Amino acid sequence: MDIKYSFFGIISRSFKFFGKNFKELFGAMFMPVFLQGAGLLASLFPALYFTYIQKPTADMMMVFLLQLLLCLVFGLVLFCIGFWRYILLSCYFCLAANDFDDDKGFYIQIYKNNINKRQGKYVKTLLWPALIMLLIIVVGVIVVHYFVMQKTVMGSLLGAVSFFVALIALAIFSVKINLLVPIFTFEPELKPLDVMKKSINMVKLPQFFWLLAFSLIVWLISIVIQFIISFVAGMFTTNVVCLRIVDLIATCIVLFLLPISICTVTLFYKKLTK
Repeated sequence: MDIKYSFFGIISRSFKFFGKNFKELFGAMFMPVFLQGAGLLASLFPALYFTYIQKPTADMMMVFLLQLLLCLVFGLVLFCIGFWRYILLSCYFCLAANDFDDDKGFYIQIYKNNINKRQGKYVKTLLWPALIMLLIIVVGVIVVHYFVMQKTVMGSLLGAVSFFVALIALAIFSVKINLLVPIFTFEPELKPLDVMKKSINMVKLPQFFWLLAFSLIVWLISIVIQFIISFVAGMFTTNVVCLRIVDLIATCIVLFLLPISICTVTLFYKKLTK
């Protein structure tokens, strides 16, 4: 087996891809990440203001109701625009990671032109797993609620078990669809539902644990980054609003780790299809 497609080979190559192309990757991610952060800040600002700066009265809420609604709508629109652009980056970075693996250049505009023509199909491709994840959540909530409402020790126990079963099912499904983006990107002839099916079929037991390990590594890195930023900010200020804004900034910074995740699944997909 080619060593670059081993577990540590994929991990090291993904970080190398991130480091070597950081300027181009940062440039592509900046606006989508900024729009998401600005949208969240605009949506949450009234809540932060009235919670930590000035307690609202009924009269104040009536006076500022229209402004609050406009702030919320404006923030949500900004966030949705940024979020969709960020989602599209996954496909751009798949193509970039593939070219990097083949020792080619980085051509972000070509990648955009390639994927933008298929945005409609991408929406449908993402819709199927989103619906299944929603189904798992809804069924889990209904079952947990049913057992808890019995108000017995056994009911509470079964409710807790049902909660963890739903959580595990959601986690397993999330890992199984990890190859969704590279399959969509590199196999444009597949129908949206078939993309999800192929990802589920490709991620068998050994591959499942590999992808789970990849996800955990990136997750741990993101937790460490958020902790460091929050800890350093806490050394300079105790203002709650400032700390909440710093937490939001830390979350946005973590979004810049996307190329590492995408490169790992891209190389993993290539490993399985070689």
